Amino acid sequence: MSNDLETEFVAEMMVRISGSLLAISSHIIDLDDDEQLAALARRFLVPMLEPGVSRPAP
Repeated sequence: MSNDLETEFVAEMMVRISGSLLAISSHIIDLDDDEQLAALARRFLVPMLEPGVSRPAP
């Protein structure tokens, strides 16, 4: 089985997204709501862990 996941790229994207959520308040996402955060992670972060996710072409 081939693993095409670019771990360094995905890790950087996850850190940047998470850092942004922590640094910038949101009127849409309630950071104190565990269910909202879990749903956000399932929708946007978990899919980045699927093989085949790669950095955009230059």
